[in-house]
Amino acid sequence: MAENIAFQDQVRSFVSGLGLDLPEPCDGAYFFSVDDRCHLILCQHHDAFIMMALTSGLRKVDLSQEQALMLLQHNGNAFTQPHIIASITGQRVTHWTEIAVTGSVEAMQTAFDRLLDANERLERAQPRAAEEDSEEFHIPLPKFGSDMVIIGS
Repeated sequence: MAENIAFQDQVRSFVSGLGLDLPEPCDGAYFFSVDDRCHLILCQHHDAFIMMALTSGLRKVDLSQEQALMLLQHNGNAFTQPHIIASITGQRVTHWTEIAVTGSVEAMQTAFDRLLDANERLERAQPRAAEEDSEEFHIPLPKFGSDMVIIGS
């Protein structure tokens, strides 16, 4: 329970620094529209870690944030799995990281900035023509500090 409160406090602090409205969590997961092309998913993946995932801006989402949240509320325990959350909304997770719940808001901001930068590079690397969707690009993200561990992209 204490971990859940720490997670909520960390998310609240992070979001207020971005100037975003804090949506109601869906079983502990938060879903934010970053822009009209990608979304940020924050959830408590393990007791001590926050999973931060950014979805691909390569596929346009036809769902509003409210519609996506309604879908999430009716899909069981998908809330700790950003890949499932993204697929429900018609996108895919392109980059993700885990941040310690005890980590700083600055570490979350740095992680978010790096995820956005990686998504930008991914979009620039993608061919613009509607080609096969099976191509995957791997953009490794550097490890930053002791309270953030990059686990994949």
